[in-house]
Amino acid sequence: ILAGMIEKNAKKGGIPMICIKNGTLHTADQKNTFIADILIDGGKICKRSVRISLRKAPSDRCHRSSVYPGFVEAHCHIGLDGYGIGYEGHDYNELNDPVTPQVQAIDGINPFDPCMKMAAKAGLPASQPVQAAPNSIGGTFAAIKPVGTRVDNMIVKFPVAMNALSVKPETLHQKQGISSRMTNAAKIREALNKAKVYKAKIELPVMSLQAFRLTDQKSEALIPVLNHEIPLKAHAHQAN
Repeated sequence: ILAGMIEKNAKKGGIPMICIKNGTLHTADQKNTFIADILIDGGKICKRSVRISLRKAPSDRCHRSSVYPGFVEAHCHIGLDGYGIGYEGHDYNELNDPVTPQVQAIDGINPFDPCMKMAAKAGLPASQPVQAAPNSIGGTFAAIKPVGTRVDNMIVKFPVAMNALSVKPETLHQKQGISSRMTNAAKIREALNKAKVYKAKIELPVMSLQAFRLTDQKSEALIPVLNHEIPLKAHAHQAN
């Protein structure tokens, strides 16, 4: 309701004060619902009360329809799958390597993907587009707003986490040596152990010139995980 009212009035030249009347409110911090009015000024909620009376503010009577806060999509491919384009727009799967902690979702997100506007109208103020879904380790992803024309200005938080433990990487990475969940887990252990050794080397008080030349993008990307600065997000569909 609100998205439609704001879009309609914005075309007339600005976002006016809007009052949503008599809605059944579902808040994020209270178990029980309640009936109340919501006052929005400049596109932001400024007041919530049982009864709000304003002469100049246009209103929309909800007739006790449910009013929810914005939903956050914690795992999606918005902006990465190229809506309606096909393979040329698919940027959420890196198929050349099953272990790609060095890749970043923000490099593949298209702000002009029609799904962005669809998500905003559906009441999705933030989402986390995840890339490299079929990989043992897929890389870092971000939380973004679905509104904007430049990814830098849409970021809510980056990096959010390291995507790992795919649904079943053996379906797409058999040529790279993965044919079971056991190998998948072994690949993750191998990458983390290698990053642990790399981290110990670069933290030595004195480093040789040779050590500086051995920059490892994969291990560098996993250091925030080892330091507990970001979590390793497990994408699992069954117990094993």
